[in-house]
Amino acid sequence: IYAGMYPDFVTEWQVLMSPLLTQITGTSRVVETLYSNRMQHWNEMAKLGATFKFFRNPTYPQTEGKPRAVKIIGKQKLHGGIVDARDVRTGACLLIAGLIAKGKITITNTEHIHRGYENIIKRLRNLGVDIRETR
Repeated sequence: IYAGMYPDFVTEWQVLMSPLLTQITGTSRVVETLYSNRMQHWNEMAKLGATFKFFRNPTYPQTEGKPRAVKIIGKQKLHGGIVDARDVRTGACLLIAGLIAKGKITITNTEHIHRGYENIIKRLRNLGVDIRETR
């Protein structure tokens, strides 16, 4: 996936695709062409068992030590854990990862998720997801 401006893959969506890439058999690569801080969600995904390797892409180099390219080899088993929704995209990524993971995940800083996704808890419950929120 090359994430960026049209005709590339929508940069906001590459974060949401990340949990799904851990479920694909084989090698996936994501290169973020616009934002140097769009890969921070991988550090939270690692807490759920995701394995990956950041790599240097010569066309889109790291900025301020922040990686812009990641390689994922799947299929992986995600497990429960405590993770941080650092921003709205990371929060949505972690919700998706929680649907995949075996075991309970706890997400902190959920206000970012609520800011970006109206009635997300109710909507997931309506789909049969066992989700609880404490405030």
